[in-house]
Amino acid sequence: TWDALLTGRADLAVGASEEGPAPHRLSVGYRSEPLGAVDLVFAVAPFHPLALLPSPLDTAEIRRHRQVVVGDTSRQLAPRTTGFTGAIDVLTVPTMAAKFDAQRAGLGCGYLPRGRIADAVARGELLIRETDQGERSSALNAAWRQDARGKAAAWWLEKLRTPATRAALTA
Repeated sequence: TWDALLTGRADLAVGASEEGPAPHRLSVGYRSEPLGAVDLVFAVAPFHPLALLPSPLDTAEIRRHRQVVVGDTSRQLAPRTTGFTGAIDVLTVPTMAAKFDAQRAGLGCGYLPRGRIADAVARGELLIRETDQGERSSALNAAWRQDARGKAAAWWLEKLRTPATRAALTA
């Protein structure tokens, strides 16, 4: 997300994780505002081997199983990871939706946004498991190029500042 914004492929980034890159590494300036945080929980399919082990799951045991991760699409900035446990066997997918589907199918394990998987947990398609690392969260930001001055950018920034929009984005 940051890479797309800072290389001119986007004027506005919604959901940019954590902090942006250091200004000295950029060709353009940017501004950002926090949107809130997304709670991440460790989840597995009910038939995954980690579903049967006692809680909390040990990090060393988790690393023995394939982890599903969303690939970072950065072209110029260093790739970032969120929630990676250091597993040797990694299945890299292109989107968070693909990660959700892969974990629900039992192809691996990993952290997912709590709000995004609530229905799947209620249906028994995924189980939330405690780990010795505890729960995690990821700070999300809205970020925009300082030279983005159009009406569309202004409209989006106004919408992103409303509590309802922020709640919907971090659910």
